[in-house]
Amino acid sequence: MPKIALFLWQLGHQRLATKDILRSRGTNHGSQCPNENFFQWFFRMHDLLDINSYISLNIGLWITWKNRNDAWSNSLCATPQSAATLVMHIKALPSRSASLSNQPQPSSSRGWIPPPQGTVKVNSDAALFKGSGCWGLGIVLRDHLGKTIFYKSLFEQGIMDILYAEAVALLQGILVALSLDFSHVIVESDALMVVNDALSTGPSFLSCRDVIFKIRSLAKNFISCNFVYVPRTGNLLAHHIANLRSNGQGRLHLL
Repeated sequence: MPKIALFLWQLGHQRLATKDILRSRGTNHGSQCPNENFFQWFFRMHDLLDINSYISLNIGLWITWKNRNDAWSNSLCATPQSAATLVMHIKALPSRSASLSNQPQPSSSRGWIPPPQGTVKVNSDAALFKGSGCWGLGIVLRDHLGKTIFYKSLFEQGIMDILYAEAVALLQGILVALSLDFSHVIVESDALMVVNDALSTGPSFLSCRDVIFKIRSLAKNFISCNFVYVPRTGNLLAHHIANLRSNGQGRLHLL
């Protein structure tokens, strides 16, 4: 993470372009960010993190500094919640391959893989339609023969970030599987952060943590429920359903 390393070096050598240093250079910036006190901004974000990690603290410092610079130059100011989500995302980057290495992963060129007999596979996806203020969800349940047992599409208006929408889609898939009385399910999504949080038993730091907690709770109602990350190529049908821009559900056989 070269940008973070450079930031920490500048911080340690007092080379950061603070207001005092900029003023001494004859440069004056007026922040457009409503969070004028960036120390308060940082500690609000700090409260949303597992600060036991030194790495999280360093990344958080850098994001705080970057947010200040964005506010000065582009009048952009992130919320502490979105900054906390970004910290956890960056921190997870080096360990993503390791966290997935213990389970077989389909290559990017392979498509959907049927579940074992007696198990239903639930695929979910979300789509945000820029400029329209709308979002769509797609859920599809298929058996070991690849036959579609049930599908559901939702199309709603309202502002929702993509991570939250992906979590809601996964939750909807679980609710459908429970309503159909399935006891053995594999739940797949191409939203890695949502899948990792669903698998975790610890606290969630994502913006969608309220949905994550519901997912974890409902998953206990199955005899077996496995959450699996798949690339988009393994989640295409749910992706297409999410982009239908319509509300509907039913039992179809889509091969």
